[in-house]
Amino acid sequence: CTVEEFVGIYSKLSSKSLIAQSMSSESKLKETEVLMLNSEKAHKELDWKPEYTIEKTIQTTIQWYEDSLTIGCEKASNIQIESFLKIANFS
Repeated sequence: CTVEEFVGIYSKLSSKSLIAQSMSSESKLKETEVLMLNSEKAHKELDWKPEYTIEKTIQTTIQWYEDSLTIGCEKASNIQIESFLKIANFS
């Protein structure tokens, strides 16, 4: 998903606002023009498929961050690991 798509999904799922800003070409920070991830090899060779959609992934990240502020990182992480293992049929 693009940064713009991420911002749109995040804005729908979170109570916090997020604004994407373009950086000037003169910025000291450099980023690649195109960054693409492809899981096709894992699909083909390992018969792998993602358990989460991009929306679910972003929602899970938002939830972890919010939980980490109230119950701590370790407990928030353990809750998400347990939840994922149930969804992925590991437990």
